[in-house]
Amino acid sequence: MTEYSIAVPPISGFDHMNRMQAEICEAAQASKSSAVGVFKAIREYVEQFEAELGGCQEVAMRLASFGEEIDFRPEKIGYSVPDFITFVGVTDGGEKVHLVQHVSQLSFLLRAADKLGDLPTRIVFAPAGPQKALKSLCAGL
Repeated sequence: MTEYSIAVPPISGFDHMNRMQAEICEAAQASKSSAVGVFKAIREYVEQFEAELGGCQEVAMRLASFGEEIDFRPEKIGYSVPDFITFVGVTDGGEKVHLVQHVSQLSFLLRAADKLGDLPTRIVFAPAGPQKALKSLCAGL
């Protein structure tokens, strides 16, 4: 079986989604901190997906783990050690959302959506707030 690196163009359809999910899970298990490894894998996939979008499109995400589908446009993706990934954004209806998700429960679909504003929103990747608080608390020990 052939191994593919992140630099290989994505395969369309379910094969790509299955491979992406497997790589995210693998990154979680291989990393000392699950959130950091998963965060890095998500960042690579989102940046690759964004690079393929036209100037009139931005990334939207569809979450399917709440008993219903929720579409939103992520503005910031972060993590909190040891095992949480955070998504901050806005729904298509303009509602602000902030999702905190355990790495073992991540399941989402990246999709190209028409931009909502004059310029397409690009996602910022940064650690979540509690990460900084934990570092400052541990520094005093």
